[in-house]
Amino acid sequence: MVSRKVVVRIHGGLGNQMFMYAFGRAFALRHKAQLVVDPSINFEWGYSDTLANPVRRYELEKVFSLRPAMLPHAKLQEIIHFPRLARVTRFNKAFPILVGKTGYWRYVRERHFQFDLGIYNMDLAGRVYFAGYWQSEKYFKEQEAEIRKDFAFRHPLQERHNEIVRAIDSSNSVCLHVRRGDTVRNPATGPSFNVHDQAYFDRAVALMKERVGRNIKVFIFSDEIGWCRGNFRVDAECLFIEEQETRYALQLMASCKHFIIPTSTLSWWGAWLSNYGNKTVIAPKTWFNDPKIDTRDICPERWLKI
Repeated sequence: MVSRKVVVRIHGGLGNQMFMYAFGRAFALRHKAQLVVDPSINFEWGYSDTLANPVRRYELEKVFSLRPAMLPHAKLQEIIHFPRLARVTRFNKAFPILVGKTGYWRYVRERHFQFDLGIYNMDLAGRVYFAGYWQSEKYFKEQEAEIRKDFAFRHPLQERHNEIVRAIDSSNSVCLHVRRGDTVRNPATGPSFNVHDQAYFDRAVALMKERVGRNIKVFIFSDEIGWCRGNFRVDAECLFIEEQETRYALQLMASCKHFIIPTSTLSWWGAWLSNYGNKTVIAPKTWFNDPKIDTRDICPERWLKI
């Protein structure tokens, strides 16, 4: 009897990794199968970590209290730390396709960016390998309780965060995330993103005041918080958050009551993980500059898009 396994490729930053895991975990739960992750691409070492081209490491097990099974060749790369060479990259990308051709598993690649009902309803006869971004809550909404349990933070916030947490808890707190880094500094990938300017955030803050009251306190998160201090303004009381460790920054985001997010999967998850019962989330209507990329399913329908 062929064992039922759902293998999902994990790559990119933490926000992308969370979408991929949630998709695979939900699919495995629906089919009573084992989930296996393949983060081999995130184990390629030997290139510089810059704002324009940040190093993307496998972070799921570092940030959250989960331990999914891992493909053996990925586990080997985690231990050995192969250098980032063209032949290693080619192997990691070609491996699941070649294995798929042997019939060991069915290789399924994401066909388009919006929610794919055909893949969601796909039967599972044995083993399947999924490669894609899977950026829609619709893939895991029915398994939300299990996904939230899996995304329990491994490390509690530190003593240095106490003052920030008290300020968040005691105010009508709004998490506002300014993404810069690769979206403004990388000429290869930056132009594809719809980078939101001051006008977007001004509109969002004004709308937030209409929705939740004028007494908001804005907590500003960014991968370039120094730039924000010198160039970014908010028509409300605000606090710039210096925390740059993803595992803590995401927890602080999720502690807020309301959210203004840019084209960022990290702050998408900060908003989604928040347990505040009456939260308002304002998100971009357009995520990419290419009009052929349909992003209508990225944000839940209950969120406001501008």
